[in-house]
Amino acid sequence: MSQEASCVAAFWSFIVQVLTWGLVILGWLVVVDQTEYRELTKIALARIAALRDQLRAIEELAIKFHTSPYDQASSRELTRKIKKFSEEIMDLKAAGHVSHASASCSIDVRKAVTLQNFDQSSHQVLDRRADLVTDIEAVADSTDTQLMRCASSASAKPRKLRMTFQGLWKRI
Repeated sequence: MSQEASCVAAFWSFIVQVLTWGLVILGWLVVVDQTEYRELTKIALARIAALRDQLRAIEELAIKFHTSPYDQASSRELTRKIKKFSEEIMDLKAAGHVSHASASCSIDVRKAVTLQNFDQSSHQVLDRRADLVTDIEAVADSTDTQLMRCASSASAKPRKLRMTFQGLWKRI
């Protein structure tokens, strides 16, 4: 009987050790997942900050373009920067870091800059107080505000434990 009791005690001791180690490993996996999520959030925030810088560069270049004589090189540089800006926003939208409203702001930026006074045949040197220049500044400010909101929501969005377990289940 004592041999049977010691086997049962050894069995339960083994079960307790397995459960303990299982909890330790599960806790470690949760910490790793939370750390990875935090790092991905930092990367998204850095990309949004870079987008804000690109937006300011587009705004400055657009105002310079519209307030000076037509320059083909400036026109091409401006369209390339707007295209790169739009692609980056769409990439962040696909990843879920930027809202639909922010993504549509890139279209507003393109329209504000290139819809009027952009073609060589109709280009006129505008005053700094012209309506077009004011519109460009307003659209840039609105888009910047949208990007700031996306950055705020990305940094304030916690990773729920349920989401962690779903991510772990997909990896297994």
